Amino acid sequence: FDTAQSGQTVGTPRMMILNGGNVGIGTINPGAKLSLKDPSLNSNADLLSFDNGPSKFFTFQGQFSGGSNWNSYLNLHDFWGNDVMTWRNGMVGIGETNPVSKLHIRHDNNGPTRIAIQNNNTGTNAYMRLDFVNEAGTQAGIASFGSGNVYANQMSIFNNRSGGAITMFTQGNEKLRLDNSGKLGIGTQSPDRRLHVKALHDTDMNIRLEEDGTGTEYFDIGIDNSGDLNIVRDDSVIALSILDTNGNVGIGTDTPVTSLQINSSVDASLSNHGAMVLGAATGVNIVMDNNEIIARNNGSASTLYVNKDGGNVILGNSASKIGIGTQTIVSTRAINTATGAYLTTGGTWTSASSRELKENINKLTYDSAFTTLINLTPVTYNYKVDKEEAYVGFIAEDVPELVATNDRKGLAPMDIVAVLTKVTQKQQEEIDQLKIDNDQLRSKLTTHETRQSAIEDMLLALSTDLPKEKLAMINKIDEK
Repeated sequence: FDTAQSGQTVGTPRMMILNGGNVGIGTINPGAKLSLKDPSLNSNADLLSFDNGPSKFFTFQGQFSGGSNWNSYLNLHDFWGNDVMTWRNGMVGIGETNPVSKLHIRHDNNGPTRIAIQNNNTGTNAYMRLDFVNEAGTQAGIASFGSGNVYANQMSIFNNRSGGAITMFTQGNEKLRLDNSGKLGIGTQSPDRRLHVKALHDTDMNIRLEEDGTGTEYFDIGIDNSGDLNIVRDDSVIALSILDTNGNVGIGTDTPVTSLQINSSVDASLSNHGAMVLGAATGVNIVMDNNEIIARNNGSASTLYVNKDGGNVILGNSASKIGIGTQTIVSTRAINTATGAYLTTGGTWTSASSRELKENINKLTYDSAFTTLINLTPVTYNYKVDKEEAYVGFIAEDVPELVATNDRKGLAPMDIVAVLTKVTQKQQEEIDQLKIDNDQLRSKLTTHETRQSAIEDMLLALSTDLPKEKLAMINKIDEK
């Protein structure tokens, strides 16, 4: 069965149906169930159209190049004449008439160009997947799971090939690799750890941690050209450094000289946190700076214990001076205190005794001092912790009230010295008076002895013939 164009003779058919069922349009030798050919050999021939007459909704267009051969492509046009799909040289173009790969998608517009894979099923086995299969049939690809799947709403990139890795490239160079053992490398093709980051240059920081806000606060983490690990603040100041050579850690310095060195100028106080705080700032803690250690309890002063459970405490050396409650250190004092008491460098303890420190000053009476003195009981003893050393002194619980301390556990030597002084002063007064009385008695005795001698001489004169001079002397003595 054939047809011919109007005005042509029979034998020049426009459509041919062969006995075998092949249909030819523009050819009398159709080699397929439907063969299309433009006898005019136009370069772009519309071969098949779906239309309503004047308007073509979809059109298949082929190109010829001499003879009756196809020029290797077939286009599908839409109603507006856009290239919807092109087949050329075994490649398919969507929106692209000259595809350069098996599938080439192009959509030049001010919007997204997308490939959509959709599965609205919510079953447990529902998911979408794009596979890349090699000659062995091993797959790699991308999968997205439905809401009913055990991996609900997750997306995965997978590579099931032996030794296969997942990599990312930019500018022709590999930048990231996840190997088949689960190790992730950034900047390296052979990661040795779960996360292995290698800098592009010696001075590069490897990792930046930045806050999510309007500011620019961040920390950089990296290894310098000496192999040292540094954490750098956003003002380029090194916050922490770990040296590769010896493991020394520096906070605020990149040249720590010991296992841990903290470089900070922040002063330690009850309100300032200094260079380091041990413990919660709102609880019991110790704060330190470069020359202070302070014990605190939620901002208030607390007790600082040094070797509380035993052991010797050594402060300074033989040339050191100690201040207790005072920052004023006198060079001639080994121990300086806020009370005014001190230990001299020669080893003498001097108690504070200034009038400026005292009140309710009253003279000690002799009777009180004497009563106290005679009620003191001197004893010999040794301390329980030192059985070898013998002492002479008093028992604090047994001394009179005047020289006792509030807790009766210790004695103040100056209290007893004051009692002794008062009693000694009184006794000295009595001794002085006795000396005066003794001198007077001695003078009287001398006078009596002289008169007695004179009387003896007079008696002698009566019995002898004395010279006139001797008699005159006797008379003078008598006149006295």
